[in-house]
Amino acid sequence: APFVRFIPTDRCNLDCAYCFQKSADPREMSLEEFRAYLDKAKTLGIGMASFLGGEPLTWAPICEAVALCSERGVLTDVTTNGTLLSTDRLHRLGEAGLDMLNVSADVVDPTAVTAKSSVFRRRLIRDLEEVRLKYGVRVRINSVLFRDNSESIKALVELAHRHGFPIS
Repeated sequence: APFVRFIPTDRCNLDCAYCFQKSADPREMSLEEFRAYLDKAKTLGIGMASFLGGEPLTWAPICEAVALCSERGVLTDVTTNGTLLSTDRLHRLGEAGLDMLNVSADVVDPTAVTAKSSVFRRRLIRDLEEVRLKYGVRVRINSVLFRDNSESIKALVELAHRHGFPIS
């Protein structure tokens, strides 16, 4: 297997109307369980571990898990809604060896459908540029196109181009 997708928690701090990954299940993966799954995945020859959710940044040991992957020569990829990306957390992820960061953003301002608008916070953009330069983290913006966000998508594309972030 070239990569494995880890969903360490189904919890999310947002409630986007279109999201299929909704669960009130409070269970989440322990760091020990993660370590065992990672070790098993390594025996299968994986080269990359993706962290998804829910919102993977609600999982307390995310930085430790990224570091474990890095120590074992496994590339790491985290997809987040961006709302929990503080300056400190971004630097901790960079120091842990994060390779790729996908920040989901769908609107300029929160709506009834989604509140995924974190990339429009100036501080976050500066922080993303900094971790890209300092740690080599590849940053990408992900978007969901829906009926009412076409103007926001235009603004997202312009923001991505202005700062050199790929967008998908």
